[in-house]
Amino acid sequence: MNNPKIDQILSHKNENQCITILFPTHRTSPERRKDALLFSNLIEETKNLLQLIDHTEAHNKKIVLKELDAYLKIIDFTHSEDGIGIYISPTFSELIYFPFEVEQKVQIDTTFYTRELRYFQQTQIDYAIVALSQKHVNIYLAHGPKIQLVHNDDFPLDYSEEYEYTKPSKISSHGSIVLKQYEKEKSTIEDVRRIDFFKHADKLFDKYPELNLPLIVVGEEKEVADFIALSKHAKNVIGKLHSNLNFDAIHLLGDQAWEEVQRNRRIENEAKIKNLWELIGNEMVAIGILDVWRTTKAGNCLELYVEKDFAKVGYVSKDGQTLKLIYSEQTKNFLRVNDMVEKIIELVLEKNGKVVFVANGKLKDFDGIALKLRYPDLG
Repeated sequence: MNNPKIDQILSHKNENQCITILFPTHRTSPERRKDALLFSNLIEETKNLLQLIDHTEAHNKKIVLKELDAYLKIIDFTHSEDGIGIYISPTFSELIYFPFEVEQKVQIDTTFYTRELRYFQQTQIDYAIVALSQKHVNIYLAHGPKIQLVHNDDFPLDYSEEYEYTKPSKISSHGSIVLKQYEKEKSTIEDVRRIDFFKHADKLFDKYPELNLPLIVVGEEKEVADFIALSKHAKNVIGKLHSNLNFDAIHLLGDQAWEEVQRNRRIENEAKIKNLWELIGNEMVAIGILDVWRTTKAGNCLELYVEKDFAKVGYVSKDGQTLKLIYSEQTKNFLRVNDMVEKIIELVLEKNGKVVFVANGKLKDFDGIALKLRYPDLG
């Protein structure tokens, strides 16, 4: 589910003065104690930079400067996450907290810098946690590491029919054999009843469409294996945690489940990158920013792969057809673009392509960026 605040920023119309500020923050001390001072310094640097821009109307500049000062009082660094993004124009102002590291950046342009926003949308998925024990099934709805226990007519689900098995009161001369048989029967019946309990819980999922999400299954190893083996929703399982966790420790469960979601995403991305190698021989992949730009401009763009923080300055001809990466006499009349990768991302999305962000360094053999094509590139 998309974040409405992010949707508003991404849909914001171009203005002469769109300010983007990215600032890394810290969850713990002693680094966290320095964040407020460093952020204050960054705001002052941004205000000074803004004052140097001559084409900005005085009235609009006054509005933006006031918004910058306001954020010095609004942000509570004692409860921040890993980074913040501030997006200000004369008609718009928004603050986003990022649960991942960001690189410090200030941009004043006709559009906002959106890389972190799109990465946020792609990686912060909604999912559900199925927390199992022999006597309980708890469901949590989760977004990132934040989770919330589901309360409805069926969940939390408790096992109400506790199995009781009367131990033989008299043991014969073959008492050890009788005792072993008793323990075996008890274990078998407990297994059957646990399986039936899990089947019942799995069936209840169908009553709640909002639970049709990627699943992380948590419990002791045997319980997790049994549930996945019988579940009609096994195809939704993207991870499992073998733990007899105390489910009252919500933050701990959320952190561990989110780590498992991220691990699953890394595995999926590695498989996609492997697939790129397989497609190269069929001329179905553009490699490097120059080829990616050319094929994207032609509309031959199915899925863009880019490292999260990969950026490159470029110089684009007035007709938009030629891209150069080095300034020269030939490019003196070209338009300088501070981040061609950002431009390419926007263009791929405009042409109904998809964008996949991967960890920094994962595309080093592709010069940081690659494009899966709709049809072979014969140009």
